[in-house]
Amino acid sequence: MADAVPAAEFTDAGAGDASLPDAPVQSYHRRLPDWAEAPKPQLISLNNLRSLPKKSALRYGRGRASGLGKTCGRGIKGQGQRKGLRKRGFEGGSTPFWRRMPKIGTNTHSRYYKLLTPLSVERLEQFIKLGRIDGGQLITMKTLYDSGCLPKITHGVKLLSCGTQSLSLTRPLHVQVTDASEQARRLLESSGGSCHLVWFNRVTLRAHLNPLKFLRKYGRLPKHTGVPPPKKAAKYGFHVEHVDY
Repeated sequence: MADAVPAAEFTDAGAGDASLPDAPVQSYHRRLPDWAEAPKPQLISLNNLRSLPKKSALRYGRGRASGLGKTCGRGIKGQGQRKGLRKRGFEGGSTPFWRRMPKIGTNTHSRYYKLLTPLSVERLEQFIKLGRIDGGQLITMKTLYDSGCLPKITHGVKLLSCGTQSLSLTRPLHVQVTDASEQARRLLESSGGSCHLVWFNRVTLRAHLNPLKFLRKYGRLPKHTGVPPPKKAAKYGFHVEHVDY
């Protein structure tokens, strides 16, 4: 039997001794094996593309455990179980909210307020310099439409100056449009030109812009351009007392 080791040998005799090497610091985290380490990032290519995970769709009527079984979450009987019978704003037969509220700010003359296509004098001058519009002839809305200056005209054209007070026209221009601002009219008249206002309704405007298509479809062209609304009759030279509305 081996002799007993004295207790003095278990004491920390070398504590504070600089001649003894420092003990290695033990790590309490277990190191993962090489095969379990995080993979290195790879470049995306066609052979490693994968589709994103998709959430499985809800399955109705497949047992009570899912919470959507038997009645599929629609309850028992009634309108809620039927398909396509729920009207938006319906309140069970009582007067709905949108009918109980008063109607404020209605406009009974909205059919007279049409948005005109804007045209600046600067753009008109650019098309004349390019040679796409003949400045020596009367410039009508059909001229603007055929030249591509205004590719779409729905209710008419309004001539605007767009803040070009310093613009000087090279020649007098004679323009025929639906409406024009005061600055644009003064700019044309300062160079010796003029601005004529003419009224077209929707039908006569189509006949004015594309007469061949209108003639092919209806067999004849309209005799006059139409009658403006009462508030604008004097602006286009119509007398209200002589017009039968």
